Amino acid sequence: MNRRNFLKFNALTLASMGVAYANPMHDMHS
Repeated sequence: MNRRNFLKFNALTLASMGVAYANPMHDMHS
C-alpha cells in the first residue's frame, strides 16, 4: 500500500470513527 492510499484510508477511518462517536446509533457497526 503506497503512502497516498494509506493517507486516504486513514482519513476515511478517522472520519467514520468520528461519525460513530458523534452518533451513538452507529455503535453497532464498530
